[in-house]
Amino acid sequence: MRGRKSKFLLCAYFLPFVGWLAMAQPGYGQRVPVNSDISEIVHLEVVLRRAMLDSDVDKLDELMSNDLIFTDHTGALLDKQSDIQAHRSGMLKIKELQPLNEIVRRSGDTAVVSTCLAIKGAFGDTAFAEIFRFTRVWAKQETHWSIVAAHSSVVECQDQ
Repeated sequence: MRGRKSKFLLCAYFLPFVGWLAMAQPGYGQRVPVNSDISEIVHLEVVLRRAMLDSDVDKLDELMSNDLIFTDHTGALLDKQSDIQAHRSGMLKIKELQPLNEIVRRSGDTAVVSTCLAIKGAFGDTAFAEIFRFTRVWAKQETHWSIVAAHSSVVECQDQ
């Protein structure tokens, strides 16, 4: 009983602060127009796919934030350098990458992309052909967009 009371009191004191913090953020309460410009993000997704296919580590380095948090389909947590190193070393080789669908939502200097990609390639000596759902968070940092967070899962995706 005592533990429940402590948790309740903690929530009672903490939640108003969280609400205030959210309201203090720029753009809080502003509606984002449905036609918000997403063309930059759509273009960057195309550039990203090309860089993945070509293992273009310079372009991947440019597109990913130095503080990238990437959770892969196995649940492993990766950073920018480990993702780039897989391409640089040849450990990850993508042979085909077919976008099946893509949803882009933008709010100010942040955009979220959810996309299904049919990917064929090899990781080391093991070939794979899977459909992945990627969720990426893009943030405008000073003058350019970069990926700050990403997650992938193996899925059965329908062309939506």
